[in-house]
Amino acid sequence: MKSRLLTTGKFILLFMLIMGCSHKQGGDVKETPPLKALLIYQDRDFAKRENVPITAELRLSEDKSRKVKVRIEASGVIQVQGKTSYKYELAPNEVAKIPFHLNVKGHDTGMLRVKVDVYDNNNQHLYGNYPTRFVLSTPEEVLVGTQGYDQLRLQHLEHLLKRGKINQEQYEKEKKKIKSGVTDK
Repeated sequence: MKSRLLTTGKFILLFMLIMGCSHKQGGDVKETPPLKALLIYQDRDFAKRENVPITAELRLSEDKSRKVKVRIEASGVIQVQGKTSYKYELAPNEVAKIPFHLNVKGHDTGMLRVKVDVYDNNNQHLYGNYPTRFVLSTPEEVLVGTQGYDQLRLQHLEHLLKRGKINQEQYEKEKKKIKSGVTDK
């Protein structure tokens, strides 16, 4: 359902990805750290491919202030404009907003990851949150998702079928290749 919303251009998308996060406490590892990191953007902005505005929004739900280091990373067709590294002292329940812009260059895949790491007063790493977006840029469209490139390739294939650019037989053949892990660039 999320990937379908991305193509409508009518919704502001708020995604929270907690996968890959850890919270160390007394030797135990908890699945959900007391940090929320959201990437906020409008999907229609990706269609213009240039100067795409995104905001990383951070909220700490601990009862102590913490040092926060943020790194914005991009690969493939994604290029971040401007500053990519930030340091904050984040108070409990304070919201930090980091606006940035990116460009989508060429037709291929790319990835955007915002690494948010939290440290104590002794600079010991406590936990992190790394929201990630996968991007597929084709001549027809730019697709963004959280579930990987194959999900985006399948979505693009459905769009080609709906637009009459491929027939049902071609669709089924390409879908089978994608699902089996065989993809052409």
